[in-house]
Amino acid sequence: MSKLTEQMTNSANTGVEAIKGIANASFDGIGQLAVLNLQTARSAIESNAETIAALFAVRSIDDFKALQMPVANAALEQSLNYHRRAYEIYNESASAIVQIVEGQVNVAKGEIVSTVSQVWQKRPATFDSTAESVKSLVRSIFDKWQQMAVPAVKTVEKMIQPAV
Repeated sequence: MSKLTEQMTNSANTGVEAIKGIANASFDGIGQLAVLNLQTARSAIESNAETIAALFAVRSIDDFKALQMPVANAALEQSLNYHRRAYEIYNESASAIVQIVEGQVNVAKGEIVSTVSQVWQKRPATFDSTAESVKSLVRSIFDKWQQMAVPAVKTVEKMIQPAV
């Protein structure tokens, strides 16, 4: 097998592994959110059952007023706990995906720089300016990629934030 074929095969395998890693991180986050939703639903049902039992025990307006504040506080606390945990799950999943993508970008950058360096070593003397232009182009592409990646991640976070 030629070196180029090996590199292409390795790149393809690395890409597949990265996609599997992203899928696993996504599914882990979805699974954690599903568990959180089930726990929250179970907790809400238990809390509602306790509230209904307390309402049946109410015999006066004063008892009803005294019951309102603890019930409202408990509901607010449950809501805050749910949203905190959902945000933690979102951050964990996003961080895992960002690490995988950054790793892939760094590997690709290293492979491109290596290939350009190899070509540079074997270049004919007449193509010096062309090779330098290619290196400059690659550097500018990666600079632009990094400039676009940060706002893109922030945009995705803003889009997902209301859902969390």
